[in-house]
Amino acid sequence: MQKLAHKILKILKEHVRENIREIEYNQDEINRMLSDPASSTRQKELELKYSLNQDLLKENEDFIKMQLEITGFLEKYGHLFQKDEVSENTGKDFAENDKMNVFTQTISGMLKFDPQHPHYNNPKFFTELLKYYQEREDYEKCQELLKLKKINN
Repeated sequence: MQKLAHKILKILKEHVRENIREIEYNQDEINRMLSDPASSTRQKELELKYSLNQDLLKENEDFIKMQLEITGFLEKYGHLFQKDEVSENTGKDFAENDKMNVFTQTISGMLKFDPQHPHYNNPKFFTELLKYYQEREDYEKCQELLKLKKINN
């Protein structure tokens, strides 16, 4: 149960990050529109962008509120889920095998490591991937991975 809650927290946090990126993009668009000569359509576009940003900010408030509630719940009642940890270990073995298959597919080139990769936001997976290429002295691939993460974060 705790693992599920942590997964939910991770999803909520990532969604908030995506919304922030979209808000920043919209703000850039707003700045661009403001630098253009005045037009009647510009006012409508500005209102639309501002409205979209307000909606995203409200959504982020809800997601952050949910994160805080789940975190508080886990802190208060986490002791109740300790029993579930033993039964979840069998699921952990399956998850580890699945992760290993994804890792093998990634290093073989069958699965591209990019923002759509299932473990793109998994720091442990990224570290293992980077370590793999370091051990093989494939520093070009290491540089490519680091550059990709730097650009998208």
